[in-house]
Amino acid sequence: MIEQLNQKFAIGNSLKFLPHADGLIQGIIETPICTGSFFLLGGHVSAYQPKSQQHPVLFMSRDAIYTVGKPIRGGVPVCFPWFGPNASDATAPAHGLVRTELWDVVEAKQTGASIVVRLQRELPNYRLDYRIEFGASLKMQMSITNTSDQTQQCELALHTYFQIGELSKVSITGLESIAFRDKLTGTIEPAAGIPIAFTAETDRVYMGKVAEIELHDPAWNRIIQIRPENSQSTVVWNPWIEKSKRLNDFADDEYLQMCCIETANVHPDELSINPGQSAVVGVQVQAQDKSILPK
Repeated sequence: MIEQLNQKFAIGNSLKFLPHADGLIQGIIETPICTGSFFLLGGHVSAYQPKSQQHPVLFMSRDAIYTVGKPIRGGVPVCFPWFGPNASDATAPAHGLVRTELWDVVEAKQTGASIVVRLQRELPNYRLDYRIEFGASLKMQMSITNTSDQTQQCELALHTYFQIGELSKVSITGLESIAFRDKLTGTIEPAAGIPIAFTAETDRVYMGKVAEIELHDPAWNRIIQIRPENSQSTVVWNPWIEKSKRLNDFADDEYLQMCCIETANVHPDELSINPGQSAVVGVQVQAQDKSILPK
């Protein structure tokens, strides 16, 4: 299968398909402006780093499990058609059906200095078309088509894990004016009016559309700019100490090196898609050295 993928979709040295150490197929990106990678399992973006940056943009756990049927911890898991536990079936897998299944490559091309890959996944009632662009920024765009004859309600999250230098110094701006649902307490909290900082386990769904979110990482002297597209929800997550110990695919100390800022449409802002229609949700991620940003 790897040979067939390379014959059909490889782009010189810029995109190659190779076996991961645990046997999964991954696409490897190497261009003059960035490096990156993705897995066919889960349509999972696993790495992105501009050549101008000293550190990766995406976090991957050193204890991640790479097995069909299991989610990969880190990078950008795709949560669909539900987020978190299934509301009507407690035995259903958390975060939906597609992050543990193999996706198909349907297109790969070079556009300017960027590599664009399209992945696809068919499942009952839906077709997912995932466009991933590795370039000066990382662009991810999911098109969800309702292939049934009834209106479908669904949730989507691009569950992005960001690599950071020092959690205690990190802050997130852009969500100060948005109320949030605290998933740890089940309560709805008013807009805090201040940047987000991490001092304990954090699991929040911010309920409202924003144009840009910034992850400030002074330990690495950089800001990661996150620009959502058609996203009505933003999930912010860090497992902190005790939750990290309970996760078998996440090292106990790794909560200090990551945080999740997830582009989403989740309860109470699920997507509603009419028969034959599509919904598009995406995000652009760009890392900038703080010293060169305009004041």
